[in-house]
Amino acid sequence: MKYSTKLSMIVIALTLVISGCGKCKQGYQCNDTCCEEDQICRDGSCCIWYEMESGTEANINGIWGSQANDIFAVGGWCDWFTGSCGGGTVLHYDGNEWSKMDIVAEGAIFDIWGSSGSDVYAVGKNCCFDETTISMLRCWGEIYHYDGQEWSQVDVGEKEPFYAMDGSSDLDIFVVGGRYDDYDEPSTTVLHFDGKEWTEMDSDFAIPLFDVWVDSAQDVFAVGAYYGDHILIHYDGNEWKEMDTEGINAGYPTGVWGSSRSDVFVVKDGPILHYDGKTWEVMTYETRDLRGVWGSSETDVFAVGMNGRIFHYDGIKWCGTIYGDVKESYETVWVAPNREVFIGGSGGTILRLSCPQ
Repeated sequence: MKYSTKLSMIVIALTLVISGCGKCKQGYQCNDTCCEEDQICRDGSCCIWYEMESGTEANINGIWGSQANDIFAVGGWCDWFTGSCGGGTVLHYDGNEWSKMDIVAEGAIFDIWGSSGSDVYAVGKNCCFDETTISMLRCWGEIYHYDGQEWSQVDVGEKEPFYAMDGSSDLDIFVVGGRYDDYDEPSTTVLHFDGKEWTEMDSDFAIPLFDVWVDSAQDVFAVGAYYGDHILIHYDGNEWKEMDTEGINAGYPTGVWGSSRSDVFVVKDGPILHYDGKTWEVMTYETRDLRGVWGSSETDVFAVGMNGRIFHYDGIKWCGTIYGDVKESYETVWVAPNREVFIGGSGGTILRLSCPQ
């Protein structure tokens, strides 16, 4: 899921106790070394997270880049009591520092993706709010485009809110969302861009979608939930179909990513799920309240979530730490083409992973 509530900072680092992560009393085992409490084992080395100066207090909901010195982060907030959204923010990292980009976004921005540094899209949500009655009147989705020079809003007509996006090329982009509130029935929204126009796809599942991962134009995965209902769906190039999750607790899925169509990970409010191209299975029972997932390969996957949770999968097991604020929410994780890792969270938090060379 691409949004959170800003909370106060209480700096603390604790190790999550996960079976199979070694016998160290503090931290977890990395080859013959015990990592520090706030470190994570990657490629046989203890790596440390450090916080970058973002220059904003907006919640960081999505991160994407064309390369390690051309990275974009988007943010904003939504108040679930009133339904109002705001703080739409786009940041850019040039390899040295983050800077705020000029964009007119009255609502919140939840996700970002591009085919290159000069062809970038961002999606979000805005609402009309009646301050007199303290009630939400109407919400809709918004799409923005960056051409390498400036941001502009894309006219897609009046659609339900957008929460996530992904693509395989500039001719194949998917945006997902839907209606998620207490004032009307839930809905599913999926848009597709073929390089010329945006079209709404037939996806009548009546559950809002919170994330999407595109392997190719014939293999797209999306996840969503609404209170006690959940959904994992797949697009085969012709139609969207609900995937079979019988026998497992799909919970409240909020993030999806894969290294291939036969190696797909879903994070949620409980155990992480894995799809091998045929069936879904539960990977671990120790994880909970996760929001985002991304990786560089089937043996290098990161998952992040509430209460400072950061997990790493090495192809055999998941291990993790609680880093930073135990009340903080990490909303998104992204791995650059050079395998550098960036995490975004509440209050403008951006973490970067530093590993020994």
